[in-house]
Amino acid sequence: MSLMNMLVGLPMMLLCLVVQAATTFWSVRHYVRRTAGAGAGAGFVAATRPLLSSMIIMMLGNFAQIVAWGILFVVLDEFGEYYATATRLLRERSAETILTQLWTREAGSWKIVSWHLETPFVGADAPVAAFADVDRTASEAPNSPSHAAIIKAATQFLTMWIAERRYADATVYFAPRSAFCADVKNAGSAGAFLASVGNALPKGKTLGDLITAVPFGHPHLEKVAHDQGAAFLLTRVSTDLAPTLECNAGTPGRSSTMGPPTFDGKTYRVDFGVKSAVGQAGAVSLLWRLERNNWRIVSAEIVAH
Repeated sequence: MSLMNMLVGLPMMLLCLVVQAATTFWSVRHYVRRTAGAGAGAGFVAATRPLLSSMIIMMLGNFAQIVAWGILFVVLDEFGEYYATATRLLRERSAETILTQLWTREAGSWKIVSWHLETPFVGADAPVAAFADVDRTASEAPNSPSHAAIIKAATQFLTMWIAERRYADATVYFAPRSAFCADVKNAGSAGAFLASVGNALPKGKTLGDLITAVPFGHPHLEKVAHDQGAAFLLTRVSTDLAPTLECNAGTPGRSSTMGPPTFDGKTYRVDFGVKSAVGQAGAVSLLWRLERNNWRIVSAEIVAH
């Protein structure tokens, strides 16, 4: 694919260079001829008219290059077409959930490029077996005093959010760039995102009664043991994987999933499911980073399991 792009792109680049050189040459020659004929006593309009004409010609040359590249992309079907599907997921004794998927054709096959699961916690009224047990076979981070700060921050945040419903106070843990996350953006704000999950849960209970840890198995995550281990999963994230988990991250590189992981202790993840959810309910995933000596949530999303 890279070789094909080069074979198609190089001729177009040469064509654009020819167009640019031709328009530049014509503009300079036109300006020199017109200014030489006007003389030293020409007025302001007569003196600037050749310059305006030259600039318009160069602008048209640039526009011609844009059109040429656009035609090439259309011919190669690089823009593509997108189609959306919406599916109702009906659950027994539960309100329906809408699953929206965005499809496009890539390399001759139809692929999902984006999806969104609406109201995954609405209508919850029974325990979910999918999150009953935490994966005990995955690697665990060694006990370290450095975990104490993130354990304390995560526990205080979840207690404030889930058990006490103090949404406004809990938003102080969110970093500004978490607003790029789709679920936070769709809710309108971090506080509204917290309320959308918290209001779907029963009141007056502890974290262990409301939420439960979820399984994991990524080699670049290490489980951290803590007192609320049954309520939420806390994992240390490798330095390679951490940048790819943020909401405004680009395409993950190969180093994020291959090779031995390294950990700098500045990125952790909190994952939990809702005990009162029906069927394959969504789980909440929070990415924490140490910034200016404070633990902040830089990414928040609801993940369907």
